[in-house]
Amino acid sequence: MTLKYKLIAFCLAISILPLAVTAVVSLRQAGGILGEQAFAGLAAARDSRKEALEAAAATWLREAAILAKVKEVYNGVGMLRDYFMLGKPGQRVETATDEYKDLYDYVAPPFAPFTEVLGFEDALVVADDGRVYFGAKGGKEVGEDLKAGPLKDSSLAVAWKGAMAGKIVFADFAPYAPLGGEPAAFVAAPIKNHTGTMIEAAAILRVPKAELGRIMGQGEGTGMTREFLLLGTDGGVRVKSAAGQDNLAANDTAAAKGLAGETGKETSEGPDGNETLTAFAPVAFGDVGFALLARTPADEAFAAAKGLRHVSLAVAGVTAALVLLAVTVFLRREILSPLAGILDYLAAVTRGDFAALAPSRLKGEMEALRTGLTRMVAEIKNKLGFSSSILKAITLPCLVTDTHGLVTFVNPSLLALLGLGDDYKALLGRPASEVFGENTSISDQLAGCLNDRACRLGVESLLDDRQGRTRHVRLDTAPLYDLDEGLIGAFALVVDLTDIRSTEALVVSRNETLRRVAGHAEEIARHVADSAEALSGRVVTVSDGAMAQTAQLQETVGAIEGLNQALDAVAAGADGAASGAEAAMAQAKAGREAVEQTARAIAQVSDLSGSLRTSMDALGSRAASIGGIISVISDIADQTNLLALNAAIEAARAGDAGRGFAVVADEVRKLAEKTMNATREVSSSVHAVLAAVDDSATKAVRATEAVAQADGLVARSGATLAEIVSSCEGAALAVREIAASAKTQATAHDEINRAVYSIGEVAEETARDMDEAAGAVSDLAGQAGELMRLIEEMRG
Repeated sequence: MTLKYKLIAFCLAISILPLAVTAVVSLRQAGGILGEQAFAGLAAARDSRKEALEAAAATWLREAAILAKVKEVYNGVGMLRDYFMLGKPGQRVETATDEYKDLYDYVAPPFAPFTEVLGFEDALVVADDGRVYFGAKGGKEVGEDLKAGPLKDSSLAVAWKGAMAGKIVFADFAPYAPLGGEPAAFVAAPIKNHTGTMIEAAAILRVPKAELGRIMGQGEGTGMTREFLLLGTDGGVRVKSAAGQDNLAANDTAAAKGLAGETGKETSEGPDGNETLTAFAPVAFGDVGFALLARTPADEAFAAAKGLRHVSLAVAGVTAALVLLAVTVFLRREILSPLAGILDYLAAVTRGDFAALAPSRLKGEMEALRTGLTRMVAEIKNKLGFSSSILKAITLPCLVTDTHGLVTFVNPSLLALLGLGDDYKALLGRPASEVFGENTSISDQLAGCLNDRACRLGVESLLDDRQGRTRHVRLDTAPLYDLDEGLIGAFALVVDLTDIRSTEALVVSRNETLRRVAGHAEEIARHVADSAEALSGRVVTVSDGAMAQTAQLQETVGAIEGLNQALDAVAAGADGAASGAEAAMAQAKAGREAVEQTARAIAQVSDLSGSLRTSMDALGSRAASIGGIISVISDIADQTNLLALNAAIEAARAGDAGRGFAVVADEVRKLAEKTMNATREVSSSVHAVLAAVDDSATKAVRATEAVAQADGLVARSGATLAEIVSSCEGAALAVREIAASAKTQATAHDEINRAVYSIGEVAEETARDMDEAAGAVSDLAGQAGELMRLIEEMRG
């Protein structure tokens, strides 16, 4: 109800309240008196029928007990037992025989008064084995087995079971097959032997239903419509008066109360939907309970009260119309017209038209209401503008749904991610499942967020766009609430992780490649270290040989100097005496031996120089191969550094999602820089070793050439000494010639001495170079070890 009608109703209420109160009190008193009179008459009719029904039931039970005590009935049981003793359980015994007819004619007379005089519909005898021996009306139940036959669940079987338990019982109405399904009720009593110690059979009477109908319909014709119903424990109608209906209202509580043993009256809705007065009471037929209902239409019972009510309502209506006219004019002018303008403005704002104009200036409280409303709309516009600006400023793909999962906002980033074009308005109001298409996992996350009212963060899944591309995305969903913590929808943020996952896979692949190259480089470095150690040993050996060569050369120099002195002495004393020839001969022999020793030493120096040259060549090759390996490692470090830089850029684009990956990329970049620095240091050392090896090789070549020259000089000295010895042995007469030859030999020995001296210098320089080469090789081994350590560090 609107405020307009509430105000009118309020004014009407306060204006006609005294009159209304008076009329209502009067109507209630009159209606109460008339209602009590109607209820009293209905309760009296109910009670009279209750007494009649219970009296009839008590009579039927007594008459069943009388029938059971009739001597002829007991005798008839004995006579009929022989006929039925051969019957099979569950099967009917045929009674359309002359034998049974004779037995029937003999047994029937005691039963005739009960059916013809007392009005029972039938009188039956059922033996203790459940077989129906006799029926006064000769019905279809005669010969049936109540234990296992088709009538085992009938009301007749119920009556028989109660009698066999030694009780006088009433069996409620139930559909009875021998009567074509018509309801039938029975009273039964046990038939005992003469001593009363054993129950032989049951005497059963079928209740006359017409008698119950007569009792229910007695006293009708009072001018008021009444109906009487007798209800069983299942709520079904057993007997009704002529005007009674077979059905009850679904909410009829009177029947339930009557069956529960209550007696009373109430007003309720009848089966036809009209108001009905009902009086109810319980009725007992032996041990079986029923409910008796007496009903009459309320409009007939309260007809006089209704007439009085109509007159009162007419008077109240005229008064209310006059008051309504005055109130309407006043309210329309002072309240309703200003309020209508405010409501129109509020409706426009509700539809989203925040540009609508507020009503013009009003009076009193209406002006205060208008001012407050305009301020409230201004604040709402501010809040909504703030929220809308935040949503539009989000650059990541996102959307908002209401509580039913319908899309209320979607940004261009999500449209681009899904390949849906630029028309976002076409998606508004559609279910989120249609927006995401076959990507049901994302729409399921949204639905779960709405159902659980809980955030679901970091859920990764695959998303197929409309162009058939598959993307790796992360979904964050959160419920949205209003200021009263009421759920208003859900917010979903979709982050595209496709590039990050691709870069991550590429980095993993490059790391695997780097690991394999590092393993290969480690093997090469280990081999270089082993070769460097071996080369170092050989350099030490060559250095020791050079030192020994130097010592031998010094001895040779000493011997040559002694020989030179001897030759000088020979030359000086050749003119003086011939005896000097013998001394010269002896000295020549000594010189020849020294020259031979010098030749052998020079040959050894030559061999060592060749071995040194070969070792230097091998060392140069090894160092060159190390340079190639270092170049490969340097290239790998450059590629790793570039890859780490790209990974850091992609991680920065991903924001918080790539922060952990950025740390890993930075560590990889630092490791690549360490590798590049170590490679440059190793390369510098290798270049230094190569330079030293080249220099040593050059000097070794020079040493070899000098040794070869010395060898030639020594050979010439040996030949000269041989000639001297030959001359000394040939004749002492050629002293002058010997002297001249001695001078010549002295000159040659000076040259030999100078050559041997040069050889000694070369040997000393070779020893120094070998020491330097040993240091370079040792540095190379250290650099190879450092390279192995860096590779182990790269492996982590």
